[in-house]
Amino acid sequence: MERVRSGERHYPTDAIGIPVPPEELGYDLDAGGERNNHHMAFFARTFGRFAISSAFRNLESMQVEMPKTEHTKLHQDYTGIEMPHFITMLDAIHDEWYQGRGLKIYHPNLPSGERYQHHEITDALWRELMIEYKEVKY
Repeated sequence: MERVRSGERHYPTDAIGIPVPPEELGYDLDAGGERNNHHMAFFARTFGRFAISSAFRNLESMQVEMPKTEHTKLHQDYTGIEMPHFITMLDAIHDEWYQGRGLKIYHPNLPSGERYQHHEITDALWRELMIEYKEVKY
């Protein structure tokens, strides 16, 4: 987990730990200028430790295109989110899978503008997540 220093705040989540969309916190997603991708489950170093949390972070619904200025301000305002319980993240992944959505994964070696690629949530990935869930001690 990210350690919160005095005066810093975790990004707001709902009652079960799902991040609140930035527009609900007053960030202007329609502002002009350069745009970039915001992972609502931030940071990668926290969520990259497990397959479940990594898949949760990479869900299409956990990412928002936003103006770079607003994105920078958001990261100045908050230190990241606390990791939800594994069952909460699995429920979110399953919901995305059921609705036909998937993962949006960054590939740094691809040309600019093509670096975020859509990936399906496959049966094989789901089995991997279930195996990890049975083994992980949270």
